[in-house]
Amino acid sequence: MRTSIDLPASFVAAARARSEKSPIILAVDPGKRTGIALLDVGTRRCASATSTSLDGVRDAVAGLMDAWSVARPRVSIYAREAPYSVSNAALAAGRANAGALWSLGYAAGVVDAHADRWFDRERGEVARWEPQPVTWRSILGLNSGDRTREAVNERVLAWAEATTQRSLRTPRGAKLFDEANAIALAFATVSVFIAARRTE
Repeated sequence: MRTSIDLPASFVAAARARSEKSPIILAVDPGKRTGIALLDVGTRRCASATSTSLDGVRDAVAGLMDAWSVARPRVSIYAREAPYSVSNAALAAGRANAGALWSLGYAAGVVDAHADRWFDRERGEVARWEPQPVTWRSILGLNSGDRTREAVNERVLAWAEATTQRSLRTPRGAKLFDEANAIALAFATVSVFIAARRTE
């Protein structure tokens, strides 16, 4: 498990400025299928959803907000996986191209626009974190073992199901890997946020 991590100064400043005891985290794993998680830091209550299209992200987030409680929560911490985690080796091997890179950036931008409406700015700047997948997984100890995409997805799914105590499968049994990633990212962000508040 990773014990130290470099954080943007803006994230640290925003984290230290926020005073609520139980902030709300919105974590998103953007893409063609987008995983979304809403986590209360104090109670560890976590709700999540999968949007099968970028056009549906806004409605998926709104649905989580509506189901949360009588009063919609306001997001204090926003974590979105960084869109560009493609290695040079992947580029050289032709596994990533300009179109794929464009779509990753586009997905991140669309998700940011949809998330922005839920931010709680009355208490100050929202703490925003944009980690690479390997970074947030290291915080949870999920990088050890087989590094293939399939193996990593299975590890994250198992972790998210164990942590939330619920199945992350469709009615037909398909595994909701993107949703599991968003849940895990949300919980990783708790540790980072708490550490950022303590940073001197």
